Amino acid sequence: MEGLPVLRYFTYFPVRLVQDLGLAKAAILSTLVIFIAAVPAGFVPVNSIQTPDAPSISAPNTTEKAESVGMNATQTENLVFDKLNEKRSVRMSKLSYNERVSEVATNRANQMAENENYNHTSVNGETQLERYSFCSGAENIAKTYINTRMKTSNGTRVLTTEQQLSSFLVTQWMNSRPHRERGIYGDSWVSGGAGIAISHETVYAVFAFCSDN
Repeated sequence: MEGLPVLRYFTYFPVRLVQDLGLAKAAILSTLVIFIAAVPAGFVPVNSIQTPDAPSISAPNTTEKAESVGMNATQTENLVFDKLNEKRSVRMSKLSYNERVSEVATNRANQMAENENYNHTSVNGETQLERYSFCSGAENIAKTYINTRMKTSNGTRVLTTEQQLSSFLVTQWMNSRPHRERGIYGDSWVSGGAGIAISHETVYAVFAFCSDN
């Protein structure tokens, strides 16, 4: 998609802002951030990332809760990895699965859920640079909702299965040019892994990219 600003900052997309930017195809009830922990050519250096004062994204505009449906986080992680790799393979080699990176991504997703800390810096101050220093990595993160009737630009959506959730997350990243070009299609990455944490109806997702195996 054209017109999306480079995400130098922690960027939120409430419904009205998305409409103002003309991002009709964006999934407007989730937030997306990309952060580059390494500094390959064309990437934002870690020390340039700041978090300006900005309102948190509001809860989805819903009329009622959908019927509660169990969701398997591990299955969703595997599906996200496979679906993201399918998108990547259109242009370049697929990422190899990196077990250590996947563990780090899952731990970070769980930390965000436990502390309601949707941020690239953990509550104990761990930064991206520290988290992925072993592989000069980067990550995409996302926050969305399951079992909840959400109003989107394409009508009402309810995510009730792992297939729906994983497709929704990957589609959001693909619809965001920085996440797509610098993350999914980043030519520095050779391996990666996904992390998913589900807390009630809230989902925290992390996809980590690494420049080695």
